[in-house]
Amino acid sequence: MNYFPAISNPVTLIVTPLEATITVASLEQPCDEIVEPFGYEVEGLINGDTLQGTPVYLVGGTALEDLVYPLTPGTYPLSVGGLYHNGYNIQIIEGTLNALPVKDPEVTVKGLEKDELGNVKAIILTFSGILQISKDDGATWEDLMDDDSADYRFETEGSPKALFRAAVIR
Repeated sequence: MNYFPAISNPVTLIVTPLEATITVASLEQPCDEIVEPFGYEVEGLINGDTLQGTPVYLVGGTALEDLVYPLTPGTYPLSVGGLYHNGYNIQIIEGTLNALPVKDPEVTVKGLEKDELGNVKAIILTFSGILQISKDDGATWEDLMDDDSADYRFETEGSPKALFRAAVIR
């Protein structure tokens, strides 16, 4: 009996990666607000596969931590980088950031309440944006308030000299 050694023929395997898609959510916000990490969805992974890596959130190709505010009003592509899986070709479908111009703030004094001697007891006003009210000595009267087009009543603490400064900061 003759035994011949088995001859192995080289075998080449070509593994075709599967396709997966990352779809990035779109946002709309004022151009002076900080862009927070935004949402995205991953589709096409199978058998419990998950993406590896740490997401890097990009606005117009710039990482969130490198953005300079306020952004110029306009439209920016949103993307996510840093994610991968060796068994998948990953396609990114970008979202959009619509950076809105900041509204011009307004403060309107709607009226004054006076006591029987004519001293101002309260000032009634409306505003748009975020309002900070300070006493004439610089102390904060009301902290930041954020409620567009609401009426606010500020007591002057019985002193006609208790003036206030209103600064709309956004």
